[in-house]
Amino acid sequence: MLDNLSTPRSVQTQNTKEKIYKAAVEIMKKKGYEYLSISNICKVAKISNGTFFYHFKTKEDLLSYYLRERFVKYRETHNFQTEGLPFDDKIVAYYNCYTSYVEDNGLDFISSYYTPKNTALNTRAYHEERPQFLYEFVRCCLEEAEQEHLIKEDHTATFYAETCCMIIKGIVFDWALSGGKVDMHEMIDIILRTFLNSIKKNPEG
Repeated sequence: MLDNLSTPRSVQTQNTKEKIYKAAVEIMKKKGYEYLSISNICKVAKISNGTFFYHFKTKEDLLSYYLRERFVKYRETHNFQTEGLPFDDKIVAYYNCYTSYVEDNGLDFISSYYTPKNTALNTRAYHEERPQFLYEFVRCCLEEAEQEHLIKEDHTATFYAETCCMIIKGIVFDWALSGGKVDMHEMIDIILRTFLNSIKKNPEG
């Protein structure tokens, strides 16, 4: 009978990862980030610590992985396109898409996620094996602009990318702090565009 057929390992793996992530989200929404320990995640997900470590190295690894993967899918479903745009418009479009994604994740989750204790937000701890999704796209845009001599040489593209990340994290944090009252898209247009315009070799008048 069909009911007796085994579930493919790849599906089992994805289901387990999803179960672990949902447990983490539940803890963060109900208790906050300070309660997000691996032992608590395992208790809520009803799995062993070994199962957790089979799929993820740390709790930050778990959150970073899922937020990045889900944001990729979010961009696909929302037909995110930046081809042919100037570098600054690409960055603004990317972060506008991200803040819409933040809103969809909900205030409770984001308020718990955006904490200094969450090292997954540290763009300076960037690693090739697990790219920081707030940083990587922007760094690539700015490196291309640097190669084309479109941005000032006062600092590196990496420095400018890290600064963009600081700006967007500040905007999202203020949105969470205000209970969702801050218009993140308006702040991006005002603050981020002002910064990007300031690093252009030929800024707009």
